[in-house]
Amino acid sequence: MIHVLRVGVVTVLKPRAAMIGEGLSACKRHLQDQLQNLKSRLIFDFSEVPLIQSEGLEFLVEAQQACLQQGGSVAICAPNELCKEVLSICGLQHSIGIFPDLRSALSEFAR
Repeated sequence: MIHVLRVGVVTVLKPRAAMIGEGLSACKRHLQDQLQNLKSRLIFDFSEVPLIQSEGLEFLVEAQQACLQQGGSVAICAPNELCKEVLSICGLQHSIGIFPDLRSALSEFAR
């Protein structure tokens, strides 16, 4: 359900389901694996995520806090219009970088 890719010091997690139920549980497991291995620079590639709801938003905020505690951060790339609107309405763009594509998100971590 989740494709994991390492690009230098950045881990890209690409969920292939909505950020609810089992899709969200899989994201949580992969996040814990990354944090246990001290990999706290994460990009969530939402190009195949059709939907995110409140529990998914809460997960992203918690993921950002956990990564910041380890000196990293979280970014989101390629959200569809619905996900982008939900993220914007909730104001998540103020605490988590949201990028139109993976290349843009990766370039942010290169700074």
